Amino acid sequence: MPRLSPKVEGFLYFLPLVVAVLFLFLYPVLYAVYISFTNMNLLHIFNYRFVGLLQYELMLRQGYLASLLINEVAWTLGSLIPMMALGFALALILNQRDSSTRSSYSPGRSLASSPSWSGAACGPTPTAS
Repeated sequence: MPRLSPKVEGFLYFLPLVVAVLFLFLYPVLYAVYISFTNMNLLHIFNYRFVGLLQYELMLRQGYLASLLINEVAWTLGSLIPMMALGFALALILNQRDSSTRSSYSPGRSLASSPSWSGAACGPTPTAS
């Protein structure tokens, strides 16, 4: 079998990540766009039909666009800011150098000393007689 060039080999190692990102990000976005052109809702979840740009026309004509955008920004900021603040606070707590918490709890030390990791959960070690 011929040897692949380093660039092709690197691309082949990177390909599963690209496929996963495309599947986990691009598919939901495209499906959401598709759903926006139908009348799918909880009443028509299995029996829906294509309505085209009617949803967008109603949204613009009835003046829902401003309230929808305000709700979207509020939802995004209301969920993103607390999660980032909590993550930042936990990172600061776990990375303190002179903290008593650091000396009593270290994620790496607790993982390495867990019974399943050290082999204690495997039962007694057989001895040769």
